[in-house]
Amino acid sequence: MYAASNSSYTQLSDEKLITLIAMNHQQAYTVLVRRYERLVQSVLSRCLSDQRRSRSDAGYFLRAFRALPHFQGRE
Repeated sequence: MYAASNSSYTQLSDEKLITLIAMNHQQAYTVLVRRYERLVQSVLSRCLSDQRRSRSDAGYFLRAFRALPHFQGRE
């Protein structure tokens, strides 16, 4: 349905990326992770020890990805 390069995906809103991720678009997931990975790492570095943080970085993205089918777009 939506075949595009990663650069095309970078122009999309978070909401559109999440919709595409829910439809198994790997490029959309890659763009969303790259968009927020520095922010997540920054927050984790303030909250967790280095050892715990290194184990947790990928885990937070994985949990978020698994929760996407339940995402309703509300705050």
